[in-house]
Amino acid sequence: MNEKNKFEEWQERYHNEEFIDIKNNLTNNDLKLLKKLGIIVKDKIYTEYEYDVLTLDLIKYYKDDRMDKEDLEIVAPL
Repeated sequence: MNEKNKFEEWQERYHNEEFIDIKNNLTNNDLKLLKKLGIIVKDKIYTEYEYDVLTLDLIKYYKDDRMDKEDLEIVAPL
């Protein structure tokens, strides 16, 4: 199998293979908090791509004392 085929196979799995059950690992309070942030977790099994999109939606709120001024400017306010 050549590199192009490997990439295409990975991409197919990444976008279409559903195997991550997010809701099963969250409490009702977690889901309420995510909803307040505008992040809706559907009652479904997610693909890795969909999981990554949700993670990126959530990480924009991440703030750390070690962040520099530039990083803090892109943090979404709570």
